[in-house]
Amino acid sequence: MADTRGTVLIVDDDPVSVEMLGDYLTRKQLAVVRAHTLDEALAELESERPEAAVVGVRVGDTGELEVIKRIRQANVQVALLATAASEDVHLATAALGLGALDYLLKPIDFDYLSRAIEKALTAAAPVVDFADMTPEPTVSSPQTLLYTLAGLGGHRARAGGAPGDAARGERREGRGHPRPEPGAHAHSLLERSG
Repeated sequence: MADTRGTVLIVDDDPVSVEMLGDYLTRKQLAVVRAHTLDEALAELESERPEAAVVGVRVGDTGELEVIKRIRQANVQVALLATAASEDVHLATAALGLGALDYLLKPIDFDYLSRAIEKALTAAAPVVDFADMTPEPTVSSPQTLLYTLAGLGGHRARAGGAPGDAARGERREGRGHPRPEPGAHAHSLLERSG
């Protein structure tokens, strides 16, 4: 599927549940990978790199929560959703302690599944590795850097004009001079007029 929104691994030993969930998620424009055993799940996890996994708390003859534990060990970034029968709600809540984002009780509420999958895909969104990025230069001169570090960034007018004005023989009115004391300015104007 070229235009899918992500890949979801479904792990359950009940083939009917796996197919039902897979068909539903495929209609939601998601690529679906299916597994019925722990070994299949780990192989699909490695080869397909899904963003999310919907995993039963009991799968085959593996121990309770074993598949969830092993998936979490193999891939800490995959977003996990646990599924359980209503009598296994205690295992579903225990799955939260193992890193599952949420759990769904059988029979599956598909509206809730949709919301949980969206939450899982958002949680599994790729992390940007800033170490590989080269920042764009934002400082055009040492003076600009000093203004930026001083917190005056784009407000040079308050700091006395642009750097280099005096060296170029430019004088900007009202810039580069200390502000007069209150009343001193009025006094100097009276002296000039008189």
